[in-house]
Amino acid sequence: ERYNTDHGASGLNQQRHVFLGWDTPPIESLTHWLTTQYTVDNHLDLSGTIIVLPAASAVKSLLTRLIDHCQSNDLLFFPPTAVTLGHLPEYLYTTRPAASATLQSLLWTDVARKAAVSNNLARVFPTTPHLEHFASWYAIGETLATLHTELAGELHDFQSVVEYCEQSGHTDEVRRWQQLAALQRAYLDQVDSLGFWDIQTARLIAVKQSECSTDKQFIVAGCVDINQTIQGMLDPISDNLTVVTFAPEKEKGRFQANGALNTDAWNEQSIELASAQLTMVESPSAQALACANVVADYSAT
Repeated sequence: ERYNTDHGASGLNQQRHVFLGWDTPPIESLTHWLTTQYTVDNHLDLSGTIIVLPAASAVKSLLTRLIDHCQSNDLLFFPPTAVTLGHLPEYLYTTRPAASATLQSLLWTDVARKAAVSNNLARVFPTTPHLEHFASWYAIGETLATLHTELAGELHDFQSVVEYCEQSGHTDEVRRWQQLAALQRAYLDQVDSLGFWDIQTARLIAVKQSECSTDKQFIVAGCVDINQTIQGMLDPISDNLTVVTFAPEKEKGRFQANGALNTDAWNEQSIELASAQLTMVESPSAQALACANVVADYSAT
């Protein structure tokens, strides 16, 4: 089996882009590539690598296959650190204990309730629950936490939205986002007072202040949905980075150098379907069952 490697055009950038094709199940082809690349004499040494995969199930499957391979071939195994994409950033900069998702939601709930008492929430939530209805306030806290996380993933905070609204003439939105920005500052002060870091803000600062570095070899495999924050963290470690894409090299133009999808290239792809390939159903559950039957048919071949 032939594996194609694309080296960056710049001599300073040693990032590799490896294309493993899509005719073999991804974990199977990744296992084969890793054992080919990292087996020396009687041992498979991946101890200097951090392998990044899109899901926890993929991490478990890869490690299981690597162990089975070493047992079958009587090899000593020095395992890698294998993580999901969501846990990658904290291997690239120095952190202190991070606030859990539950704690973040509780703190957002607290600052929102306090803002409501001082009448500083009206433009965000014109009608608020009774202060004693904790479940309703917690739902608001979770909503704010989700908004905070999604914006941070694209290298933005609430204040940056204020500035955008001011510059683009969305004057009706300025005051609303100013209230949200004030809430965000209060939330971050709360996190700091407890001795924790807000993980989303810590990542954003790490990118903006160029704090990301590593002495490990990173292998990012099959991660096609990478937000701007993680992309910004991968850029400074390109010399230690190998991107593995489960597609043939002829599809190179459909992927970015970091493995993320080039969505425009995929959107322009036409798909020819024969009438025999179409199945008509009458409900979402029937659609799910039809999809499962197709997958099962392919699995049996």
